[in-house]
Amino acid sequence: MRSSALFSVARFGLGVLLIVGGVFGLLPVLGFWMLPLGVLLIATCIPYFDRRIRAWMKNPTKETQNNEQNEADTAPPERR
Repeated sequence: MRSSALFSVARFGLGVLLIVGGVFGLLPVLGFWMLPLGVLLIATCIPYFDRRIRAWMKNPTKETQNNEQNEADTAPPERR
């Protein structure tokens, strides 16, 4: 196996383990923080999501600015 394929399998396996551990979030060591981390690891194994995650990591402020602008456009007018 190539090393990149091995890392992909390891990421996917770790993601599944984190999601399963996140299901038991009420236990002391395991927690709900494991769910989004597991989903993120599995998403990096899927090329479509991997490209979007990498683009977001390169320039997170652009996405944030677009969301803030959209919220400002759809906000109800202020009362005086």
